[in-house]
Amino acid sequence: MIKLILRWTIGENSAFKLGSQAFEMLDYSIRFAKLIFNKLPNYTEYFVCHNNLAITSQKKVLKISTRNGVELKDVTNELPAWLKATGVKNSWWKYAIPRFDVKSYEIIIDNDIIFWELPATLKQAIRNKSLVALQDGVGKFYGDFLEDVNAVDSNLKLNAGLLGCPPGFEININCIDKKNMKDFFFSEQGFTALQFAKYTGSKLIIPLSEI
Repeated sequence: MIKLILRWTIGENSAFKLGSQAFEMLDYSIRFAKLIFNKLPNYTEYFVCHNNLAITSQKKVLKISTRNGVELKDVTNELPAWLKATGVKNSWWKYAIPRFDVKSYEIIIDNDIIFWELPATLKQAIRNKSLVALQDGVGKFYGDFLEDVNAVDSNLKLNAGLLGCPPGFEININCIDKKNMKDFFFSEQGFTALQFAKYTGSKLIIPLSEI
């Protein structure tokens, strides 16, 4: 039976300080995910990755992880230098570390995603070992990768708030052009969309009706 990994990322910088709502949502996201995924027959491991946290924030995250029985990992030094921009809102930190275990089914979850139930498409993706992401209900927000994604799949509307990575799926952030990175928030979503579009294995999009 395939092992599952669920992982969250939380961090802050000079442009983006964490408020009480961020900690509360992380707490609820973990709690509800564990209620649901612990009922699956799969063996599941849970991690919270943190970066650049102030001492007070570290204490809050430690309290959340301890209360929920989730392993805490400091990934502050795990991103390539050119992706570490700390003066802007930066979502590249979700790829520190790109994969914990490439032999597992690994789900990267944003802190503002709270499961009320297991989406049917996600359940199917785990069962079939498919790559899976969320449908974006607004449009395509891909930053510096917009043209690249459109060249592969102009119809893809992907939200990177959840990415389910099947065994063998690798995430190569070292392929990014260091010189051309201008946007550090939406470009991460564009990079994720590009990896999804180029993937030739089984892949699914969780539709808005399940979100």
